[in-house]
Amino acid sequence: MPILELLIKMPGFLPVAGTLGGAFITGIITYGINRTNKKSEERKHLREVIVNTAIENWKQDYDAAIKTGQGIKLAPLESYIIHMTKLSDILFDPDKITSKKLISKLKEVDDIIKAHREYDESK
Repeated sequence: MPILELLIKMPGFLPVAGTLGGAFITGIITYGINRTNKKSEERKHLREVIVNTAIENWKQDYDAAIKTGQGIKLAPLESYIIHMTKLSDILFDPDKITSKKLISKLKEVDDIIKAHREYDESK
């Protein structure tokens, strides 16, 4: 007799096999949920870091503009946040960054910032 047939005929095998199967399936589902939550927390943390860095950059530029006293027009905070977000996309891109890709992405960032400035000035 094959081993599987012997195991199935043993008393108590089916309940134990069912329990182990259920535990395995529950473990896989729990692992998937935990992994999703971890990725979500990492994205949330990264967004917080990006926004806080943009705010700090804006504050430094604001302080420098005040110290010079020359009436320098400062870009709105949203521009700093957009810039830092796009810059972080470049830095955290899983593909290898080549010089051509970097230049292309930085031009894209410049275009986005220019569009935002034009929109801001048209208000």
